[in-house]
Formats: sequence, structure tokens, C-alpha cells
Amino acid sequence: MKRIPFFIVFTVSFTVVHAQWEKLQSPVTRNLWSVRFATVSIGYSCGDEGTVLKTTDGGTTWNKVYSPLNASFQSVSVIGDTGFFFGYGGYTLW
Repeated sequence: MKRIPFFIVFTVSFTVVHAQWEKLQSPVTRNLWSVRFATVSIGYSCGDEGTVLKTTDGGTTWNKVYSPLNASFQSVSVIGDTGFFFGYGGYTLW
């Protein structure tokens, strides 16, 4: 029996996705420095003077979250459904 070599060709398609940014009215007047999403719907943002915002609708609306610190939050990281906020004057998590 004669063996016939064969080749399998995979076609790979790359889709380019562009962010759809839209300017929204902010519920705060402080500078915001970071934003991260835990899921497609749930996200956090943080900024000056302990400002923490949360969205549950993919960023369409943002609600202010109480922060016990008056720190200037520069970064937010999300692990699972917990947000970690880092900055000058301390850190906190929700």
C-alpha cells in the first residue's frame, strides 16, 4: 500500500476591533486616572480624593462608591469581582 502525503491548511481570520469611545457626563468633578472591567458589564474607575466609581451596565452609567480614604487613587486592578485601588495615601478594596 502506497502512502500519499497530505497537507491540512488552516485559514486564520483576524478581526480588528476598534474601541467605541463616547463622552459621558461624570457624576464627579475630580480627575479620574484608571478604569478596569471585571466583566463586560462590571467595571471600576478611580481618581483624586478617594474617588471610586462603579458601573454595572458596561460603562453606560457610573455611580459613585463611598471611599473611607481621601487618597489619590492612581490605579485599579480587578481580581474576580473585587476591585483593588492603589495610590498616594493608602489603598483599599471593594
